[in-house]
Amino acid sequence: GSISDMSGTSISWNDLLKKHKGKVIYIDFWASWCAPCRAEMPASKKLSKRLAKKDVVFVYISTDKNVVDWKKAAKTEGIEGKESYIISKPETFELTKRYKISSIPRYFLIDKNGKIVNTNAQRPSSGAIFDDIEQLL
Repeated sequence: GSISDMSGTSISWNDLLKKHKGKVIYIDFWASWCAPCRAEMPASKKLSKRLAKKDVVFVYISTDKNVVDWKKAAKTEGIEGKESYIISKPETFELTKRYKISSIPRYFLIDKNGKIVNTNAQRPSSGAIFDDIEQLL
């Protein structure tokens, strides 16, 4: 199982981690139809602005079944950039199975070495997430 970016290019989980080695990664599992997920997007933008000069990358991974819905929602939320992905086959995607990502929104925190340190990280709207990320920097 892999994830695909906006242009349809697939990338494996390990390659994604390699790509951002040396940075803290904040992963947002979301979907176009998930109202609570989308309600967090403005806070997520604010948080990424606050951390803009630091070694942090925000990665958005959609669990949408429909690519068109995903692209439309990502555009609306302003996250249609480079680090926006969709899970190609959720049923074979290792993370979905291993961490039982069935209810979203769900957030992961990954340290600079690519190690998952929290599979149930705070939401962007919680004040605590800023400190959690800062501690990993």
